[in-house]
Amino acid sequence: MRHQLKDEKGRFKRKHRMWSSSNTNDGYVDSDGRFRVYLPTHKRAYANGYILRAIVHYEYFNDEVVENGFDVHHKNGNRSDDSKNNLEKIDHSKFHNKKRIKDIEKICIICHKTFLIKAWRLKDKTRGKYCSQDCYQKSRGEKDE
Repeated sequence: MRHQLKDEKGRFKRKHRMWSSSNTNDGYVDSDGRFRVYLPTHKRAYANGYILRAIVHYEYFNDEVVENGFDVHHKNGNRSDDSKNNLEKIDHSKFHNKKRIKDIEKICIICHKTFLIKAWRLKDKTRGKYCSQDCYQKSRGEKDE
């Protein structure tokens, strides 16, 4: 079992130094694979004083503040790669919702008509094959009564 230092009240002491441009890798990787650094003076720091390193690096490299409602996206998908060319500021809700709003044109496998379906509905692999309930029932051999 690893021994950790505790303060006089029995709480664990912080192990990481305050973030600085010469101290960029002193922090930890959270359960989502994002690197966090200790910078309690930052307005977007969590209650424990830590903040995502991507936000701090973006602001440092671009001399620009990442406001609330915006986030920093990793272009190559690697959350631990906080290099200058890999970071971009985005409106996070628009970034994720643009996939959902888009309609995709599909062709019914029964009647061969084209129809539109929301992109987010195609996550379920059983969707997007039939243009209507009638074509679905025909594919199952169900008859109208």
